[in-house]
Order: sequence, then structure tokens, then C-alpha cells
Amino acid sequence: KVVPLTNANIKSFYRTRRDYTETRLPVLDDWNYLIGVGDIVSVAVFDHPELALPARNGLEFATGFRIQADGNFYHPYIGQVRALDRTVNQLRSEISQRLKAFLNDPQVDVRISEFNSQGIIVSGEVKAPRRQKLSTVPLTLLESLNASGGWTAGADIARITVRRNDRLYRVDLRGFLE
Repeated sequence: KVVPLTNANIKSFYRTRRDYTETRLPVLDDWNYLIGVGDIVSVAVFDHPELALPARNGLEFATGFRIQADGNFYHPYIGQVRALDRTVNQLRSEISQRLKAFLNDPQVDVRISEFNSQGIIVSGEVKAPRRQKLSTVPLTLLESLNASGGWTAGADIARITVRRNDRLYRVDLRGFLE
């Protein structure tokens, strides 16, 4: 007999293979990358190529502005711009507003060309412990473990520890995967 799966009956087909501990790790529903020291931001003002940084060594890509230790970068026309702990949208809005003193209705695009300021450390019983850069795309625990080569044969993935904002959280990844 074939039983179609529906939203109403799908939970009745789910059975865990063993008991597992549910994590208290908070879910981040709204991930916004905040620009930090060392990041490189690219600023384009449409129809105003004079505001773009020149390409280096004749290469086709434009360079960006490196966020300095004080959290600022220098932009032609408008001077120092505060970027530290701001989102791309917040930075775009400020640059656009400040450029209105020189341009009629400036259309500004801001992108992070290089992510350098934020990262996570994956260590312990993984094949390739390392620092992984964070970007505008959220990173899951499983993705970070896979990017570190996966876990070793001696790893106890039922007892993973995640440190976030100086708090420790226990994660039972085996229970999640089974």
C-alpha cells in the first residue's frame, strides 16, 4: 500500500533512532554581515566613472576601499566615511545622501569585495582545523564542519561545543543527522 506524504501525516513517519539532546543554541533568523576592520568595500556611482578607483596594473577589476583600524575609509568628494559595524545598505544610504551635495540623484552600489573582519574557528576532531571567513551568506554548523574536511574517526559529534558571544552551547549533531 502506498501512503502519500502530506503536511498532516508526515510527523507520524518520523522516528528517531535514539534519544538526543536538543540544543539551546539560538537560531539566527536575521543574519546581516556587519562591515569590520580589514574588509574591502567597493563603491560604484552609476554614470560617474570618475568616482571609481582606477584598476591596478591594467587589470579589469576595480579595487576597493580597505576599512582602516579606526573603522573608516576615505572616499573622493565626501571624505571620511564610517563603515565599522554597519551593513552594506546602511553604508549605501549614507554615501548616497552625502553625494547629493555634489551630484543630482546619485545611484550608488556598495558591495563587500573582500571579507576579512569576521570569522569562526573550527578546531578539535576535524580533519583540517582552521579559521573560516564569514560573509553575507549565513554559515551552518554542518557547512563549517564540511569546509574543515569533516570530522575525524575519533570525533564524538554527539558532543559538539559551540562558543558564541562568550557562551557555550552543546550540540548533538549525531542526533540531528539521524
